[in-house]
Amino acid sequence: MPTIQEILFEIRHLNDENSIQRWITNGLTSLTPDLLEKAIMEWQDPLLVVEYLNLDNTLIKIIAKIFIKNNWDRIEPIFTDKWLLYNHISKDLQKKQLLDTPKGREWLSYVRRRCYSYFYKYAWE
Repeated sequence: MPTIQEILFEIRHLNDENSIQRWITNGLTSLTPDLLEKAIMEWQDPLLVVEYLNLDNTLIKIIAKIFIKNNWDRIEPIFTDKWLLYNHISKDLQKKQLLDTPKGREWLSYVRRRCYSYFYKYAWE
């Protein structure tokens, strides 16, 4: 698990669209094929990444909220464009095969809706 200082450093140094997308999708893309398969089969909540990134920490929350608000135009498409998140995760052929199943597509759709709702509320509520 990264330290608070590492997370803050990462947030402050996100400067282009690719690094922002990479940061937002990091938890999902870093899943091994076995863990992705388990997540799909067990219908795991994608917001486990919130705990990993310590997003409820007061200091991180202040900075992350500002960052998300300032970059919402780059973040929103990750969760509204059904291909963007899929393309990030499916670069690995084993993961692509898992996502290219009815349950995999359904789970990924759930992930996009769940993450969109969370990050929207996180930033503006």
